[in-house]
Amino acid sequence: MAGGMSNGQHASPPFLRWLEKIVDFLGHCAGWAFGIVAVLICLDIGIRYFGLGALSWVIELSEYMMYGAAFLGAPWVLRHNGHVALDLLTSKLPDRPARMVEILASAFGLLATIAMTVYGASAVYGAWHDNMVTVKTWRYHEWILLLPIPISGALMAVEFVRRFLFPTPRDPSHAIQTAIP
Repeated sequence: MAGGMSNGQHASPPFLRWLEKIVDFLGHCAGWAFGIVAVLICLDIGIRYFGLGALSWVIELSEYMMYGAAFLGAPWVLRHNGHVALDLLTSKLPDRPARMVEILASAFGLLATIAMTVYGASAVYGAWHDNMVTVKTWRYHEWILLLPIPISGALMAVEFVRRFLFPTPRDPSHAIQTAIP
């Protein structure tokens, strides 16, 4: 992986390599968050089962952790092609048309993530400006809870732009195997 190259990919500029490290960090944090949620829920169930009380804050914390992890882990999933893809279609097309379908899909993805980023940033600003607070078990400023939306959207938008500028070669071994001749 020297020089930002792996598996036949082009060398990425330093800015993108720096962003890749952030995306990797957020992806690992998302994985840990889901693991922590699973442990906390099991712990809460065990405590309730044995009549030792309850951890009333676990459900609320789990909601926020899963929400944050889903948004902040999404750029990592996108970079590793884990999102919904058009493999069924592109695996049956010749290289040039398949690349055009991938470009079109990335263009739609870019537009969607830009819209998500703008809307998310507007919601964060509005919640901050109006000093909105969510009160359940704990008290949170809403702008903090909304912050993963524009962060995730911006990072995914950068990934879609990266796909335009530095396309990866097609690897037929990763395509979905189908029964279509």
